[in-house]
Amino acid sequence: MEKFDYDNPLNNIRIIQEFHISFTNKRADYLLVYEYKIIIVEFSYNKFDNEDYHYNIKLNQLIGYKELIINILPKNIDIATYTFLIYPEDVDENSNQEQIENFVEYIKFFMENKDISVYEELDKLIY
Repeated sequence: MEKFDYDNPLNNIRIIQEFHISFTNKRADYLLVYEYKIIIVEFSYNKFDNEDYHYNIKLNQLIGYKELIINILPKNIDIATYTFLIYPEDVDENSNQEQIENFVEYIKFFMENKDISVYEELDKLIY
């Protein structure tokens, strides 16, 4: 397996836009693909006053996409989801900076080739 380039994670990843999910009329905004891993990404403009409500709508949509894709791909493919709410930049051009940084960190975290057991991973979360 290739070594993941943490300095520039996009060098490692193939990006598929508007991925049509076979046997459905559904389309995922983006798939980020690296080796045996996929992150399904849904972008949405945050146009509602209730951010949690809008996030949950998009998250449920992504969970549905994930379920559909899991059913048509081999079981060795690891699939994650990421909901990215975009904020207006008309007032502050850096209004999405924190979300972008969080997204990049998530990509690095998920795409990393981990050769440790689930128990070790859970221990890291507990302590």
